[in-house]
Amino acid sequence: DAHKLTPQAQNCLLKTLEEPPDDSIIILITSDVESMFSTIASRCQTVRFKRLTAEEMRKAMSSVLGESGDRAGIIAALAGNCPGRALELGLSRIEEQLDAVCALFDHLVDGRPECVFAFSRYVLGEGSAHRRKLRSGVKTALELLVFWLMEIDRLKSGIAAGSLPDKYISAMRKHAEAFEEEHLLAMAGQIEETFGILPYNIDLSLLLDTTLLKIGVRS
Repeated sequence: DAHKLTPQAQNCLLKTLEEPPDDSIIILITSDVESMFSTIASRCQTVRFKRLTAEEMRKAMSSVLGESGDRAGIIAALAGNCPGRALELGLSRIEEQLDAVCALFDHLVDGRPECVFAFSRYVLGEGSAHRRKLRSGVKTALELLVFWLMEIDRLKSGIAAGSLPDKYISAMRKHAEAFEEEHLLAMAGQIEETFGILPYNIDLSLLLDTTLLKIGVRS
């Protein structure tokens, strides 16, 4: 996250880069090089990291995570062929969580927006967990909802589905036929708004319920 350096810190770093120590290698990692001083970028050798190909990701899933089959396909799709993200997802209940998201959209397609409360209770559990853990659970749920919406939109645009199992792709095709483009955009916009509110000290249950109801009504 080198792009998070303050201007003062970047100025200090620039002086070091102008006269680097002979016995040191300085590595800066950033996803937003445009936010850094151009004078810093010009003094560095640029190495761009791209997402892995499907075959490279398959090998990484097998060798690093020991994953294969449908589960490997799910994690690879959710991670966008990014190994670091896959490492995070490999430790969570991905299939169970994705099944819950799929069921939620099935209910919305069937005109049953009241079922959002069941999804909300699933995400929050019994509510006895530490607040930080609850917030993390809500964040993950929102990320999965965005992923599902993006995949639906890709299918509507005629883009081939990724490495997900057939049961999810079939469900997504059904949802792509049911939702208009403006509905998908409205849902995504509502979730994006919720992401902005999530860090604040608010009632997580109320926040999630409200977000899901707005999504349900719009559908």
